[in-house]
Amino acid sequence: MNFPTDKELANSTLQALEQRGGSATIQDLSHDMAAILGLSEAVLREPLNAPSHAGRGGFVRSSRFNFRSAWARRNLREKGAIASLRRGTWAITEYGRTLLSPASQS
Repeated sequence: MNFPTDKELANSTLQALEQRGGSATIQDLSHDMAAILGLSEAVLREPLNAPSHAGRGGFVRSSRFNFRSAWARRNLREKGAIASLRRGTWAITEYGRTLLSPASQS
């Protein structure tokens, strides 16, 4: 399996937040995004140019997935699609919900 694109990471972030009722912790988001994207353990554990070590929840803290997911959240926040409720917890905004609508996907 190829690594997900930036757009796929962003869309799965929004989908995961919506499925969780609008907000989620980073750990829950990572788990749900991996399921939505159908990612293998190998993809989840792919290191980011550094020796990896297992983090909480079975994800590798220095993984490419975690690094790129953080950038997806940052970009979504800058667009106003998500907001940080508190450290480590994200929520989808009304604008973020419009990005999930079928009309915005075309």
